[in-house]
Amino acid sequence: MDIDKLLAANGKARPGGKCMVGVALGKLDKPTRTKVEQALDDRDRFAADGIAAVFKALGHDMSRSPVERHRRGACQCPEASS
Repeated sequence: MDIDKLLAANGKARPGGKCMVGVALGKLDKPTRTKVEQALDDRDRFAADGIAAVFKALGHDMSRSPVERHRRGACQCPEASS
């Protein structure tokens, strides 16, 4: 039995439902996703409103709140920032 897999499967879930940012990122092609992820990581240059506007321009309904939640790591994404 793999204890790491067992623990991972039974850990406490983060609050909230599916992450809108994670869902949108999953629908982007790799080069676009990479650039958007870099922008998400660059809080000095990109405000949450700006990232939300980028997602909207790419065809994803998004507001500032899900971007902020994702950046705080308060979503369901395992790769969300902490």
